[in-house]
Formats: sequence, C-alpha cells, structure tokens
Amino acid sequence: MTAAGKFRYIFAIAIMALVTIMLVWSPAEAGTKKKTRKSKIRQVLFLDTGLKLTYDSNIIRYSDADLDIYDFNLDPGKFAIKSKDDWIITPRLETRLKGKLLGGRTAWIGLDYDYFHYARNDVRRFQKLGAFGRHYFMRGGYLEIDYQYIPDYYYRNEPYQNSFVEARFSKHFVKFETGFDLKPSLKADVSYIYQRKIFNREVSERDLKINAISLDGIWRASPKFKFWVYYDIEKAGAAGADYADPNIIDVSYDAWDITGGVRFYTGVLGQLRPELVATLQFRQIKFQTLKYGYDDYRFGRKDDNFRFVVGTSLLLPLATRFDIDYNYQQKNASLPDPALEKSLNYKAHSISFGLRRSF
Repeated sequence: MTAAGKFRYIFAIAIMALVTIMLVWSPAEAGTKKKTRKSKIRQVLFLDTGLKLTYDSNIIRYSDADLDIYDFNLDPGKFAIKSKDDWIITPRLETRLKGKLLGGRTAWIGLDYDYFHYARNDVRRFQKLGAFGRHYFMRGGYLEIDYQYIPDYYYRNEPYQNSFVEARFSKHFVKFETGFDLKPSLKADVSYIYQRKIFNREVSERDLKINAISLDGIWRASPKFKFWVYYDIEKAGAAGADYADPNIIDVSYDAWDITGGVRFYTGVLGQLRPELVATLQFRQIKFQTLKYGYDDYRFGRKDDNFRFVVGTSLLLPLATRFDIDYNYQQKNASLPDPALEKSLNYKAHSISFGLRRSF
C-alpha cells in the first residue's frame, strides 16, 4: 500500500472512530424520549457540507509567454495539461464534535475532507484531508491546532535531463493558533504555521520547509458591516540551497502579505438575506538564491502578487447558502534582466458557484 493509500485508510478509520465517539458521547439521560435524545446529539455533533463549481481561466498560472507556446504547440513536452482553463467541482465535508474538557470549558475536535475534480485535466485532480481541535481557556479566548495533508499535487512540468518531467509534491500543513475577544465587536488571533512540501525525486531540490507567522483582526463595526485585516510573514528554505553545485536551483524565498476585507449584511430581498463581500490582497515574494549567473530567473527576483475577490451569498430554503465569487489574480515579477519578466508574469480569473449547508 502506498503512503497516500495508508493515509486514506487511517483517515477512514478516524472517521469511523469519530462517529463511534459521537454515538457513545451522549447525555446520561439515554432513556428519555427520542425527540429529546436527538436534540442533545445535535448540540454536540455538527456537520458542514459544501459543493462548489468553479471556472478557472489559467489553472497552472502560466505566463502569457508560456500560454503562447502551449497554444501553438511549440514545445509539447513542457505541458501535461489538456487545456489551459477548466471547470473544477469541489465537494467538501467537515464534521465537528463539541464537548467540555479542561476546567469544564468548551472544546471542539473535527475532521474535514475536500476533493478537487478538474473536468478535463485529470493530472490536476487532488484531495485534501485534515483534522483540527480547539479549546477555550476563557470567555472569548481559545487555543487551536489545525493539520492539513495533500497526498499528491501536480505543480507543472519542469526541466529534467534535457527534457521535462511532471513535478509533483505532497504537502503537510500545521497551524497553532490562539485568539481573543478584545471586546465584543473586536477579535484578534495570532498563528504559527509550518509547511513541508516534498517533491518527486527528479526535482527534489524543490523540497521546501516553510515557517510563517500570521496576525489577524476582525471588527464587527455595526450590524451591517464587518471588516478584517490579515498580515503574514513567511520564510521558505529549499533543499537546493544546500547543494554547492550551481546548476541545482535554489527556490528559497522570503515573503509577506496583507489582506483586507469587508462584508456587508444587506436588508433587502427579505428571506434571502444577501451578504456582499470583497477582499484585496497584496503579497510580495523575494527569492534568496545566491547562484548568480546560473539561475537568471530567480537571482535578484521579486514578485508582486495581487488578488481581488468579490462575491455574494444568499440564504435559500432548508438553511442552505448559495455563494457566487469572482477572483482575479495577477503577478508582476521584477528581475535584473527585464526581458525575462514576461516569462513569469501572469493574469488569471475564476468564478465560483457554491452551495453550503450545516446540520
């Protein structure tokens, strides 16, 4: 059994264990009426479901120069995709169990699963599995741990021995977070995040260890407006940095980003209770390779990335939420040789339609 297969097997066992705990973690009044018992179970078990359909204009985030090569089939080995755009179907399932732990305070444990099904490009299909837990140590104050795992993710084709090979990686993500209610309308949290990307042997110099710190603030300014700001700093060290061979690339980088957002709770359309949301993110990446003259695409390179999202959410019958989101992304790279920048810059947009319901 492969490592990914073993993880899926363990994850399935964990799901069954969680369901078993749910069934036995019931109030002592097990002999009361059925209606009361269902009500008690619903107070400790929560299930969130979702289904999203997304159209993405540039699924690999190729530059315009690369897309020209793809469109005219000038270098077939460089690409594994069947189309530069695609429709993506994403089902999501999250289950949470609520109870009392240390000091009789509220705690959560949960599991989540996402699957990303690309309609045409099967090489891009992947799944994400996760587990999380949260414990409140005071009113409005909590500690949380979140773990996410992607067994296999296609990045893109990369040069290898005078040809190209599919670059793929597995990814581990761990986040430790603590949050507080500074006041009833103002929340803040701070997180430490560790990520590990492990590529296939042919491109193992791309293996990354990433450390990041995130600071978040959310302000409910009024019943109709909510604002938030996120700030992150990130440092990534690549395996290629440890090789003296100048021909082995070093993709190490430092990065920071800031995201601002607003949500408007409208009072129109009656029971539909529409919400409008918009976010804007700026992310800057500075590559750290010292291999001058051997990696012209990374030495002295700085990327400015922009992302803008606008959307709406409507409340449908059966407590179902219908979401529509538009996402625009753009990269502007800066290099000592400006002629190379067009091979890195890209623009992409996507539109998503989703349904969410909690049980």
